This record gives sequence, C-alpha cells and structure tokens, in this order.
Amino acid sequence: MRAEGPGHGEIFAAEECLEKLMLEGTLVTMDAGVGGKRISDKIRERKGDYLLPLKKNQKHSLGVVRDLFKDKKQKTENAESSEKGRGREEKRSVRVLKVTTKDHAYLENWKDLKTAIEIKRERKVLKTGE
Repeated sequence: MRAEGPGHGEIFAAEECLEKLMLEGTLVTMDAGVGGKRISDKIRERKGDYLLPLKKNQKHSLGVVRDLFKDKKQKTENAESSEKGRGREEKRSVRVLKVTTKDHAYLENWKDLKTAIEIKRERKVLKTGE
C-alpha cells in the first residue's frame, strides 16, 4: 500500500490496510508515529487488539501514562534484568499497570485500554579491562 497526495500520509495508508485485514483475535503493533486514537479506534472497530508505543514527542500522552505509574495506589507488576559483557553493562526494567479509561479523563480517548507498559533500558559502555 502506498500513500500519495495530500491527506494520504502514513496514518491514512495504515487505516486503508486495517480495513482490508481480518483483525478479530489479533494483536496489532505499529510505530508510535502511526499509532494513535484513529488507529486504535479502527483496530477495535474491527475486533482486534492493539499495542501502541509512546515516544517523548507525544508529551501529553506520555505525561498521563507516567503520572499513572507515579500513583502509589496503583499496583504494578515488575521485572528487571542486567547483563555485563561485550564491553558494556545493560540494565532493563519492565513495569506493567492495569488501567481503565476511568483512571484519567484523557484515557477515554483510547478505546478499551486495559494495560500500560513501561520499558526502560540503561546502557553503559565500559572502559577496556573492566
């Protein structure tokens, strides 16, 4: 599918693709630049589920989700790992939070939202010999 002409960017092309696919029972993922309310609505309309990332340039959405993770009343599931080798040290953490659209007014924009996931990775390049 190719997006051409005014109003025919990546989001338009993604919507056209989603219209042609059988999504029931599937999990749809896409780049943060394409994934948004229009796309999540289209996926749910076609009975699919979605996993859409947020990036730093999506300040409002990211701020809302970060605030949910900061709320001490919200219980999260957590996992961490670390690895040292190949001249670097890496630490990874994942937090999973069950949410509903009632947790914040803005979340009502995300049809059937159920889970927020935070993934962090820290990478440190080690000096030779460490």
